[in-house]
Amino acid sequence: MHGLSQRTFGIVDGTWNGFCTSQSFFETFDLAKDARSDMWLYGPQYDAAGQPLMLGSKQLDYTPHVTSLYDAANPTLANEGVRFAKYEYENGLNGECMSNDYVVYRYADILMMKGEALVRMGRAGDAVPLFNEVRQRTGLPDYVAADLTLDEIYAERGREFVWEGSRRQDMIRFGKWTAARDFKAAEVDNHTELFPIPARVMTNNEKLVQNDGYTN
Repeated sequence: MHGLSQRTFGIVDGTWNGFCTSQSFFETFDLAKDARSDMWLYGPQYDAAGQPLMLGSKQLDYTPHVTSLYDAANPTLANEGVRFAKYEYENGLNGECMSNDYVVYRYADILMMKGEALVRMGRAGDAVPLFNEVRQRTGLPDYVAADLTLDEIYAERGREFVWEGSRRQDMIRFGKWTAARDFKAAEVDNHTELFPIPARVMTNNEKLVQNDGYTN
């Protein structure tokens, strides 16, 4: 977790160890065939000169398994979690902020959005070329109509748009948000599909009613 996020959970020991993905999500990638797998840093790590990066007396080796969300500062767990490298790192970066662009919206999303709508309308055959236009650069086989189940579309959107800010809405739309996953238990209702109205906004407008499941 980022240092500021620790306050949400009352963590005082520190958990900053970089951003990583969950093992279950990482394992949805075909590492041998899917070109998008290059976005992940996993396995033994080396510097730009090809020399091993050391973590104490051992080489840094990122593994998919994550033991805990709350103990990342533990040096024995510092290698856990596959790291993210979808956006190119600048050589000679001074500080934390890079000058490259962050994806807000892509044509691939338009294609897959239309394809999903067609599948939901029972027109998977019409959706095939839309999905394959995106998929053709991945190195994976083309889809045929029978492949395009909603679960597969959900998984493919995850692989294509990871770290682009769309996963939460995808999870809600595909009915996955409240289910148990990784370190999260199943939710008893779906109230978290809506965010709470911020307290300051509630104070400024007394006619507002807080969304179900939240207290003012």
